[in-house]
Amino acid sequence: MVPGEHRGYGGLVAVVRRVRADDAEALRALRLTALSSDPDAFGSTYERETAKPAEKWVVRAESASDGPDEFIAVADADGRLVGMAGGYRPDEAPEDRIFWGLWVAPETRGHGLGARLVRAVATWAEQANAERLTLWVVTTNTPAVSLYRGLGFVETGRTQALPSNPDLTEIELTLPLAS
Repeated sequence: MVPGEHRGYGGLVAVVRRVRADDAEALRALRLTALSSDPDAFGSTYERETAKPAEKWVVRAESASDGPDEFIAVADADGRLVGMAGGYRPDEAPEDRIFWGLWVAPETRGHGLGARLVRAVATWAEQANAERLTLWVVTTNTPAVSLYRGLGFVETGRTQALPSNPDLTEIELTLPLAS
């Protein structure tokens, strides 16, 4: 197998790579699929994301394709995006990076692709000399909680209601990074 590839469901080969500026339309479609498939895994909603004009997705893809302030990793299976994860530098804490939006298409789950996407974001954060990578995850999303803990994330003790569904609780996890 070629480095960077992932063989999963049905012999699928997926390459984890940084989003490119020309991925805007595919990125939007992937995000909307994620939100409709697993709405309680995200702070945003399908309705909120569909209301964004196409230009916003172009700007997002361009911004995340280069530099230390924003990053999106995608899993590309022969030109079809089947997974994503992102991170950004918060204005209030430039030494940190915030992890957001991990999602892997259901037919490709269970083969390590989620871990590879998380590691891609963590590597980007390390290369930007961040001190830690922090995320929020819904407590009922036990596969995600297990994945993050297995990759070295630890609970901070902070909790909050999920913005898109206040009936659910999120916990904050952080991954200390070597600078």
